[in-house]
Amino acid sequence: MRRQLVTALENPNEDDRELSSSKGDSTVIMATTDLGHQNGNMPTTNDLEIAINDALDGIKSRGVFSCFGRPHHLVDPYICIGSDVTPILLPLQADGAARIVRASHQGSLQCDKNVRHSWELRADQFTMLNERPFHEMLSGEVIPMVASGLGHEG
Repeated sequence: MRRQLVTALENPNEDDRELSSSKGDSTVIMATTDLGHQNGNMPTTNDLEIAINDALDGIKSRGVFSCFGRPHHLVDPYICIGSDVTPILLPLQADGAARIVRASHQGSLQCDKNVRHSWELRADQFTMLNERPFHEMLSGEVIPMVASGLGHEG
């Protein structure tokens, strides 16, 4: 009997169904698979594992999950914290990171503090001395590179 994973879990006696949905430029199709159950019995763990793998294999995307690249022309934003006009330069060094952490507050991102800490600065706590060229680099090179890598056309 061919069953969709969700249908099999909710009601193993329903007719076969295929689920597909579209959102923006991506289309996701959940694969159907033979869960190997008969007489209305629930599928085994192995059947479910196969069904989940089939469903994941059915996901279609125009781009990749992540992408990596480097702009042709890097621009340092020259970040200044508070009233200190000495910029923190990139690539970030230990002393610059320490200055940022001292001025920051604990972030709202919920994470295991034994693994990582989340720090935040409010917009009024820092300035970028080289803001315009930095934003031009982002909008002219970085954002188009990321968008293309993730499959966005146009």
